[in-house]
Amino acid sequence: MDITIQYDGKDNKEAIRALWQSAFHDPAPFADYYFQWIYPKNRVIIAKQRDQICSMLHLNPYRWVWNSGGQSRLLTLHYIVGVATEAEYRRQGLMRSCMERALQDLAAAEEPFTYLMPARKEYYEPFQFVMLTEERRLIQGDEAFVKPGRERVRSFQSFPARDASYMDQLRAEVQCEGGDLLEWDDGNSYCAYVLNRKSEPPGIVIEQIFEAEYSRDDRARASGRERNMQTDVWQDRIIPELYRRYGNAEIEYIESQPMMLRILDAEQFVTLLPYDGRQKRMNICLTDPICEKNNGSFRLVLSPEGCRLLRGEPEKDTEFRKSAVRWDIRQLTTFLLQKTRLGEKLYLMEIV
Repeated sequence: MDITIQYDGKDNKEAIRALWQSAFHDPAPFADYYFQWIYPKNRVIIAKQRDQICSMLHLNPYRWVWNSGGQSRLLTLHYIVGVATEAEYRRQGLMRSCMERALQDLAAAEEPFTYLMPARKEYYEPFQFVMLTEERRLIQGDEAFVKPGRERVRSFQSFPARDASYMDQLRAEVQCEGGDLLEWDDGNSYCAYVLNRKSEPPGIVIEQIFEAEYSRDDRARASGRERNMQTDVWQDRIIPELYRRYGNAEIEYIESQPMMLRILDAEQFVTLLPYDGRQKRMNICLTDPICEKNNGSFRLVLSPEGCRLLRGEPEKDTEFRKSAVRWDIRQLTTFLLQKTRLGEKLYLMEIV
């Protein structure tokens, strides 16, 4: 089977869209949105046999404002989506080849990690992805939906940089699904929602609530954390406005989505971690079957002043050899996510 793994040169749009639709069956307006807004700026790895695209994987870029260790920086991270294989080519290792190529190329580009929303986590665990957040949906009427004093939008450590391009894309995304962006406070506060057409009458699904005052320029570099929204915004602004537009429709709120994370560059990733516990040190012999740069012996330091993963020389350090744990990259990821509670501190609500 003469199949090549390569990057789409943006000359396979119709074939890629056909595979997308056969795999995901999106409504035409959403597919139109994706291939107008997302496809032109993303990268797509394809498995190709002559003129046939057999498998694909999309790498969609997002800029992130990242705050840790007293520093604020802008990162470019790629979100993996659109992993699909034509039915007659499945179980032939094409998805594995595309995924390994993506992970190795992102690691070579010195990106610290990548993330995705799994259809089933079992598909991605063999590639050392680890669950970062689980899905949590709240229906109006549930006790937790508008619990008094509960903050709808917390002060997140890191979040997407909501510049003009991001906001235009988000508006187009929700509008193609029958929703919209609610705005108030002179365009600084937003609620993004779509319509659930599977219910009768159509219900409302709130996907994001956020403040974006910093999104007008790069004030995000030094802004620190997102400011908390007033808790009365939920009852005083969002629900009344949705009722005004749609009547007494059922409202569902996506508080968190299922997301998986894969470390690409362990040394860089550890420097991004928030940590507020007692200082902890440990020695690790680390293995990674895909991203070669993660293989080696390291001393891990977790500290509120900053976290580090320092490459060691165990052949010169007897104590290191005696005390080191032997972990693969998935075990290290699980340990770090538990110790730092990173999933609680990221605003991970991207769809595509």
